[in-house]
Amino acid sequence: MSRPIKGLFALLVLFIFSALGLSSCGEDCGVCPQQPVTQDIVVPADEYGEFCPVYHSGTGDYDFEGNGPDVFFEVEVYVTGDSLMFNFFVDAIETQADWTRGAGRWDELIYQAPEGWRISAVDTPIAENRSYTDTNHEMDFIHCGDFKFRGYGDRDGDDIGASGCVSTWYWVWIRDINVEITREE
Repeated sequence: MSRPIKGLFALLVLFIFSALGLSSCGEDCGVCPQQPVTQDIVVPADEYGEFCPVYHSGTGDYDFEGNGPDVFFEVEVYVTGDSLMFNFFVDAIETQADWTRGAGRWDELIYQAPEGWRISAVDTPIAENRSYTDTNHEMDFIHCGDFKFRGYGDRDGDDIGASGCVSTWYWVWIRDINVEITREE
Protein backbone atom coordinates (compact mmCIF):
# COMPACT_ATOMS: atom_id res chain seq x y z
CA MET A 1 0.00 0.00 0.00
CA SER A 2 2.84 2.40 0.61
CA ARG A 3 3.96 2.18 -3.03
CA PRO A 4 0.86 3.84 -4.60
CA ILE A 5 1.03 6.67 -2.06
CA LYS A 6 4.72 7.28 -2.91
CA GLY A 7 3.84 7.23 -6.62
CA LEU A 8 1.00 9.72 -6.13
CA PHE A 9 3.25 11.90 -3.98
CA ALA A 10 5.94 11.88 -6.71
CA LEU A 11 3.35 12.88 -9.34
CA LEU A 12 2.08 15.67 -7.06
CA VAL A 13 5.64 16.97 -6.54
CA LEU A 14 6.33 16.88 -10.31
CA PHE A 15 3.06 18.72 -10.97
CA ILE A 16 3.95 21.43 -8.43
CA PHE A 17 7.51 21.76 -9.85
CA SER A 18 6.08 22.07 -13.35
CA ALA A 19 3.54 24.70 -12.27
CA LEU A 20 6.32 26.72 -10.60
CA GLY A 21 8.58 26.44 -13.65
CA LEU A 22 11.02 24.12 -11.89
CA SER A 23 12.37 20.76 -12.97
CA SER A 24 14.36 17.93 -11.49
CA CYS A 25 18.02 18.28 -12.42
CA GLY A 26 19.32 15.07 -10.96
CA GLU A 27 21.46 16.87 -8.36
CA ASP A 28 21.17 16.61 -4.58
CA CYS A 29 19.04 19.76 -4.48
CA GLY A 30 16.38 18.05 -6.57
CA VAL A 31 15.17 21.33 -8.07
CA CYS A 32 16.69 23.53 -10.81
CA PRO A 33 15.41 26.59 -12.68
CA GLN A 34 14.37 25.88 -16.26
CA GLN A 35 17.02 26.45 -18.88
CA PRO A 36 16.37 29.14 -21.52
CA VAL A 37 14.84 27.84 -24.71
CA THR A 38 16.93 28.46 -27.82
CA GLN A 39 16.27 27.88 -31.47
CA ASP A 40 18.56 27.94 -34.50
CA ILE A 41 17.41 29.93 -37.54
CA VAL A 42 18.99 30.25 -40.97
CA VAL A 43 18.45 33.67 -42.49
CA PRO A 44 18.67 32.91 -46.23
CA ALA A 45 21.10 34.69 -48.52
CA ASP A 46 19.58 37.71 -50.17
CA GLU A 47 20.44 40.83 -52.15
CA TYR A 48 19.77 44.29 -50.78
CA GLY A 49 19.84 47.53 -52.75
CA GLU A 50 19.36 49.90 -54.74
CA PHE A 51 21.58 52.17 -52.74
CA CYS A 52 22.51 55.42 -54.41
CA PRO A 53 25.11 57.86 -53.12
CA VAL A 54 24.04 61.47 -52.87
CA TYR A 55 26.06 64.32 -54.37
CA HIS A 56 28.34 66.20 -52.00
CA SER A 57 28.02 69.91 -52.66
CA GLY A 58 31.17 71.82 -53.41
CA THR A 59 32.85 68.79 -54.95
CA GLY A 60 32.44 69.17 -58.70
CA ASP A 61 29.47 68.56 -60.94
CA TYR A 62 27.21 65.51 -61.13
CA ASP A 63 29.25 63.52 -63.68
CA PHE A 64 32.38 61.38 -63.13
CA GLU A 65 33.08 61.90 -66.86
CA GLY A 66 35.03 58.66 -67.28
CA ASN A 67 37.43 59.56 -64.42
CA GLY A 68 36.95 56.56 -62.15
CA PRO A 69 35.46 56.94 -59.68
CA ASP A 70 37.55 55.51 -56.86
CA VAL A 71 34.94 53.59 -54.88
CA PHE A 72 35.27 52.60 -51.22
CA PHE A 73 32.54 50.52 -49.59
CA GLU A 74 32.00 48.63 -46.37
CA VAL A 75 29.34 46.24 -45.14
CA GLU A 76 28.71 45.21 -41.54
CA VAL A 77 26.06 42.86 -40.17
CA TYR A 78 25.16 43.53 -36.54
CA VAL A 79 22.63 42.61 -33.84
CA THR A 80 20.41 45.00 -31.89
CA GLY A 81 18.37 42.94 -29.41
CA ASP A 82 15.77 41.18 -31.53
CA SER A 83 16.93 42.53 -34.92
CA LEU A 84 19.66 41.46 -37.32
CA MET A 85 20.70 44.53 -39.30
CA PHE A 86 23.26 45.47 -41.86
CA ASN A 87 24.99 48.75 -42.52
CA PHE A 88 26.28 49.67 -45.97
CA PHE A 89 28.54 52.64 -46.67
CA VAL A 90 29.82 53.78 -50.07
CA ASP A 91 32.01 56.72 -51.08
CA ALA A 92 32.71 57.37 -54.78
CA ILE A 93 35.21 60.09 -55.78
CA GLU A 94 36.17 61.19 -59.27
CA THR A 95 39.87 60.49 -59.96
CA GLN A 96 40.57 63.88 -61.62
CA ALA A 97 39.48 67.49 -61.22
CA ASP A 98 36.63 68.54 -60.68
CA TRP A 99 36.45 65.78 -58.03
CA THR A 100 32.77 64.84 -58.24
CA ARG A 101 31.86 62.95 -55.08
CA GLY A 102 28.88 60.96 -53.88
CA ALA A 103 28.49 59.04 -50.62
CA GLY A 104 25.85 57.41 -48.50
CA ARG A 105 25.22 55.18 -45.49
CA TRP A 106 22.22 52.89 -45.11
CA ASP A 107 20.95 50.58 -42.36
CA GLU A 108 18.54 47.84 -43.31
CA LEU A 109 16.71 45.09 -41.41
CA ILE A 110 17.69 41.53 -42.40
CA TYR A 111 15.77 39.51 -39.79
CA GLN A 112 13.38 40.27 -36.91
CA ALA A 113 13.08 37.68 -34.13
CA PRO A 114 9.52 36.80 -33.06
CA GLU A 115 8.02 38.75 -30.18
CA GLY A 116 9.41 37.55 -26.85
CA TRP A 117 12.66 36.30 -28.41
CA ARG A 118 16.08 37.93 -28.79
CA ILE A 119 19.07 37.13 -30.97
CA SER A 120 21.66 35.49 -28.73
CA ALA A 121 24.32 34.51 -31.30
CA VAL A 122 25.32 34.87 -34.94
CA ASP A 123 27.58 32.25 -36.53
CA THR A 124 30.35 34.67 -37.42
CA PRO A 125 30.74 38.42 -37.44
CA ILE A 126 30.36 39.83 -40.92
CA ALA A 127 32.26 42.99 -41.70
CA GLU A 128 34.15 43.69 -44.90
CA ASN A 129 35.43 46.70 -46.77
CA ARG A 130 36.98 47.09 -50.20
CA SER A 131 38.00 49.74 -52.65
CA TYR A 132 38.44 49.71 -56.40
CA THR A 133 38.63 52.10 -59.32
CA ASP A 134 35.82 51.95 -61.85
CA THR A 135 37.32 51.85 -65.37
CA ASN A 136 34.25 51.75 -67.64
CA HIS A 137 30.51 52.35 -67.85
CA GLU A 138 29.63 48.70 -67.17
CA MET A 139 28.38 47.11 -63.97
CA ASP A 140 31.15 46.18 -61.53
CA PHE A 141 31.12 42.87 -59.61
CA ILE A 142 33.21 42.20 -56.50
CA HIS A 143 33.09 39.03 -54.37
CA CYS A 144 34.32 39.50 -50.80
CA GLY A 145 33.91 36.32 -48.74
CA ASP A 146 30.64 36.81 -46.88
CA PHE A 147 29.10 39.16 -49.40
CA LYS A 148 29.02 40.20 -53.03
CA PHE A 149 28.88 43.75 -54.25
CA ARG A 150 27.70 45.03 -57.59
CA GLY A 151 27.09 48.47 -58.91
CA TYR A 152 27.63 51.20 -61.41
CA GLY A 153 30.21 53.84 -60.56
CA ASP A 154 30.36 55.77 -63.82
CA ARG A 155 27.77 55.73 -66.61
CA ASP A 156 27.06 57.96 -69.58
CA GLY A 157 25.87 61.39 -68.46
CA ASP A 158 25.22 62.54 -64.89
CA ASP A 159 25.97 59.95 -62.23
CA ILE A 160 25.14 61.58 -58.90
CA GLY A 161 22.00 63.57 -58.11
CA ALA A 162 21.54 66.40 -55.66
CA SER A 163 18.63 64.65 -53.96
CA GLY A 164 19.10 61.03 -54.97
CA CYS A 165 20.04 58.65 -57.71
CA VAL A 166 20.66 59.40 -61.33
CA SER A 167 22.61 56.42 -62.63
CA THR A 168 25.03 55.35 -59.87
CA TRP A 169 23.50 52.42 -57.97
CA TYR A 170 24.86 49.72 -55.66
CA TRP A 171 23.57 46.36 -54.43
CA VAL A 172 24.90 44.01 -51.73
CA TRP A 173 24.30 40.25 -51.55
CA ILE A 174 24.83 38.65 -48.11
CA ARG A 175 25.32 34.89 -47.59
CA ASP A 176 23.15 32.64 -45.39
CA ILE A 177 23.48 33.68 -41.75
CA ASN A 178 23.05 31.17 -38.92
CA VAL A 179 21.31 32.85 -35.99
CA GLU A 180 20.49 31.55 -32.52
CA ILE A 181 17.45 33.07 -30.85
CA THR A 182 16.59 32.76 -27.16
CA ARG A 183 13.18 33.12 -25.56
CA GLU A 184 13.22 36.00 -23.09
CA GLU A 185 12.01 35.23 -19.59
